[in-house]
Amino acid sequence: MSPIPTVTLEREDNDPSTTRLLRLPQVLRYFPVSRSAWWAGIKAGRYPAPIRIGPRCVAWRLNDVQALIDTCAQTDIELSDRACPGNRDLQTGGRREV
Repeated sequence: MSPIPTVTLEREDNDPSTTRLLRLPQVLRYFPVSRSAWWAGIKAGRYPAPIRIGPRCVAWRLNDVQALIDTCAQTDIELSDRACPGNRDLQTGGRREV
């Protein structure tokens, strides 16, 4: 397996830092949803948008994926339910009203 690429970003305080980039299979290991559910969540604005690192290659910042997972943890929604944060209604505490 090849190493995960990093990109140097400039912060507001001009302190350069590196952030880890994750490809889709790696993202889905951290956030277990199907590929189609992930792309639908991006389109709906529930999941972070990718950054383009090549003509046919995208990746996600590890910080963005961690923030999504933290949001799920704060709302007490289990990742194994494949339900965060838009597959279930957050206004009803993760339960859909029928």
